[in-house]
Amino acid sequence: MKSINLKKVLSGLARVLLILIGVCLALGLINGILRNSWDVFFIGLWGLLLISIIGTIYGVVELIVRRFTYKKTVDTILRTPDPGTLKWWRIKSLLTGYGAKSIPGKESRRRFELNGVIITFHRPDSQKETRSYQVRDIRRFLGIQR
Repeated sequence: MKSINLKKVLSGLARVLLILIGVCLALGLINGILRNSWDVFFIGLWGLLLISIIGTIYGVVELIVRRFTYKKTVDTILRTPDPGTLKWWRIKSLLTGYGAKSIPGKESRRRFELNGVIITFHRPDSQKETRSYQVRDIRRFLGIQR
């Protein structure tokens, strides 16, 4: 059974909530125009402006957190000796962040394609950490030099 990532669920719920609030404010804006009630119109307008600002801030914070995670993962990959404690989800996130396309393979095999080059990994089953030889392969695949 697949585990639920609480962070992703909460992030999705926050986005849906922002969209719903925006739709309600837009409907209030339209209602204000139709009834010639300018105070309702301006409340809706200010509300939409506020929601767009909150959405932008949320997106920027999410981008900063993602970049920090990528930098931390690359720093771990560059460490000597090769780390055996790097979590698989961080590797997958880094590769997809670089633009690699994830292709499911047989059983627990996972392929990543980036700029026409394909690399195959065996996703760890019981333990969630990658092996040191996989970290070396990722370093070569991304062209990262120590």
